[in-house]
Amino acid sequence: MTKKVFIDTGALIALLEGESEVSLRVFDLLKKVANEGGKFFTSDYVLDELLTWMRCKKKFDMKRVLKFINSVHVSEIEVFGVTQDLFGDALKLMDKYDDQYFSFTDCLSFAAMKELKTKDVIALDKHFVIAGFNNLLKIN
Repeated sequence: MTKKVFIDTGALIALLEGESEVSLRVFDLLKKVANEGGKFFTSDYVLDELLTWMRCKKKFDMKRVLKFINSVHVSEIEVFGVTQDLFGDALKLMDKYDDQYFSFTDCLSFAAMKELKTKDVIALDKHFVIAGFNNLLKIN
């Protein structure tokens, strides 16, 4: 059975930021999973979050933004589109975890992972672990 791994926004940002320890850990983990035949997924909302971070927060030049997103688009990362049902599932998860300050994108990611039947994620925060998923990055 092929291992399915969801990639969160923070992991994609780490790849963009270059040579930090976290960036290298993310890159090495992606390489390891790929070498073991794993498949990568993310959502259109994660990519929205990433593009907004690149353009609005970091003020990246549009050529750099487009080059990166096009590389993701043609890569081995499958982009999972959010449906109306998934949107509703994410709202339910926000209500379920009302004691946590999860973003809506996180809740959409949780719902997408449930639909994809995967527990594995690469993320830079503890939100996925709190929600019952397995963060392969093993952050503290």
